[in-house]
Amino acid sequence: MANWSSSMKWHDHIRIAVKAAEDFGLDRSLIEMLRSSVILPDRKKQKYERHHTGKDPETMLLIWNARNAVLRGDRSAAALELGQALHYIHDKSVHVGSQHSHDSIEQEISSLDFPQNAIENGRKRGVCSYRCAERCVSHTTPKDDAASALWEATEHSRMLIAAVFGDAHVSDVSFNRMRKHKWLYLLVAACLSVTSLIVLPIILITLARWPGFPSVLLGVVSAIVVVKPLQKYIDLRLECKWVAAGSEAQPKLF
Repeated sequence: MANWSSSMKWHDHIRIAVKAAEDFGLDRSLIEMLRSSVILPDRKKQKYERHHTGKDPETMLLIWNARNAVLRGDRSAAALELGQALHYIHDKSVHVGSQHSHDSIEQEISSLDFPQNAIENGRKRGVCSYRCAERCVSHTTPKDDAASALWEATEHSRMLIAAVFGDAHVSDVSFNRMRKHKWLYLLVAACLSVTSLIVLPIILITLARWPGFPSVLLGVVSAIVVVKPLQKYIDLRLECKWVAAGSEAQPKLF
C-alpha cells in the first residue's frame, strides 16, 4: 500500500487528468482509462528512477503512440499511453530541489482548489497538432510554488488531450503547400550540401592559412547553415504524420 504522501500525489495526478478529460468531453470509459494509467508510472517505478527530470523523450514517445492509436481507431490504447505521458508532465511541473521542499510543494498542491482558469486556458490553446504536443513537453518547467505547478500541470494536460484526441484534417490546399515545401527544402538542402562539400572546403583551406583563424568555428557554422533549412521540412513532415499516420482517408505525403 502506498504511504500518505504517495496517495496524495496519486490523487493530484488523477484529479488533473480527469478534470481535463471531462472538459474535453472524452467518453467515461476513456476517462476511467486515464484515471488508471496516469498513476501507472509510479506503480511500475524502478528503484532510484526519477520522474521529474530527463523524461522528455519517453514522454514524447508515449504521446506519439497515443496519437497513432487514435488514428488506428483504438482510443482505449491512446488513453493508456497518454495517461502515462501526463504523469511525467505533472511531475516535471514540480520543482525538485531538496526533498523537504519538494514534498512540501506536493502536499500543498493537494490542499489547493482546482484551477478552473487553467483548464479554460488550456482549452483555448490546445489544438490537434504535433507542434502543440511538442511545445507542451518542452515548455513544461519545474515550478517552486504549488499554485504555479498545479496551474501548469492542469493547462498542459488539457492541451495534450486536445492534441491527441482532437480531430484534424489535411485540406487539399494545405497538402499542396506541404508538398511544395517538401521539395523546396530538399532542393535547398541539396544545394547547401553541394556547397559544403565543394566550396566550403576550399574556403576553409584558404582561410586556415591565416594565423589564428578559427577554422573549426567556421566548420560548425557551415554545418548549422546546412541543417537549418531542413527544420521546416521536418516540422511539416511531423505535422502531416500527426494527422495522417495510419489513416487511409488522409493523403499520403511521405
